[in-house]
Amino acid sequence: MSSGGLNPPNSRSTSAAKLIFHFFPEKAEKIGVAAIEELADGISVPLVLHTNYGSSFGSTNKQRHDGYREVLEIMSRIVGIDGISMEYEEPRYTGDLLKACGDKHVIVGLLNLGTYDVETPENIAARIRDALNFVPLERLHPSTDGGMWHFPKDIAFAKLKALVEGTAIVRSEQRPLLKP
Repeated sequence: MSSGGLNPPNSRSTSAAKLIFHFFPEKAEKIGVAAIEELADGISVPLVLHTNYGSSFGSTNKQRHDGYREVLEIMSRIVGIDGISMEYEEPRYTGDLLKACGDKHVIVGLLNLGTYDVETPENIAARIRDALNFVPLERLHPSTDGGMWHFPKDIAFAKLKALVEGTAIVRSEQRPLLKP
């Protein structure tokens, strides 16, 4: 039977890696960390790892995963990785979870990709303010929860516009704290 795609018959796919990290953190610690550190060795540009629960397409309410904090803690210890990009909005995590990212940059997903409802800039600003209680301004980067390929262009644009406007609200509040 063909494995399909670009994966040779005996390779481990990215789907398998997701399963290891999300559902078997102890295996992630043993296998995944060393593999990622080997891949990162010698790369001189900033590297970011992204973690999520899979596509939101067809999902209206993702549940929080008990192992997510442990996964983030493992990722925070990986040498050669500068940041963690994480799904955050759809399961409605709170800022306390961000402490698990250690001293990495945090690309925090603030758009729920499981609904066509467009977030308000005010809600996004409130979520950023909460995150700033746990991650310093210079390491927090607002983003989406993941890919937006399944949205009609007008919805995707409106969601991204709300993200930009919400970020601008907080940026204007923080302006005195930013160095030139």
